[in-house]
Amino acid sequence: MGRYTGSPDTLAFDQRIDLRGFSAGSFAGLSMLHLLWKIPYVVTNGKLGAIACPPQLIVTPPPDHTLHLLHYEADQLCVWKPGRHQLDQLQIRYTYVFTEGPAYKEHFGAKEHNYSHWLSLDYTAGWWDLPRFLFWNPEAASTAKRDATPLRLLSWLSFLRWRSLSRPRCSICLRWMRRRTANSLHWAEHIWKRTPPLSLRRHCGITSLS
Repeated sequence: MGRYTGSPDTLAFDQRIDLRGFSAGSFAGLSMLHLLWKIPYVVTNGKLGAIACPPQLIVTPPPDHTLHLLHYEADQLCVWKPGRHQLDQLQIRYTYVFTEGPAYKEHFGAKEHNYSHWLSLDYTAGWWDLPRFLFWNPEAASTAKRDATPLRLLSWLSFLRWRSLSRPRCSICLRWMRRRTANSLHWAEHIWKRTPPLSLRRHCGITSLS
């Protein structure tokens, strides 16, 4: 209680608060941060995505506080199109991703709003075009789109009967089995059924999916 009653012999330690928010949560998050910035001995680390708030709230945080804003320009539900120079002047971390042309249309859903998983990524700060962003940060891709890629590859390989391609198919199967996610096990089962003879499966070290 001494830190609040002003006792002179009380040591005050900074309390760190990590705050995350996405879409409407970016508005609530920034509002909360503005309150926390005024409290002594509180240090905040804010990470907010799909920015949807009045521009008056987007300011440079006080010293010792950090703020990271993430946004996809094609987002149709949360529209925010700042200039790069404007973001640089804020002296914050930002991840702003833009795209041109139809190549990645609806990559993050019909409204391009399904990218909340970006909040869990590290080392993404910068001004990016989407192809380069996904190349350097594969986990940023839409899960549905990312998991469909190996299936397309295997569908192509399934038309080729060369023995030299059989082992790569087995290797892909093993790789996906080790991920142990619902999607990876689904694709592994698909590959398993399309990898003919049992002797070939054993040759590749695959005996079962369990």
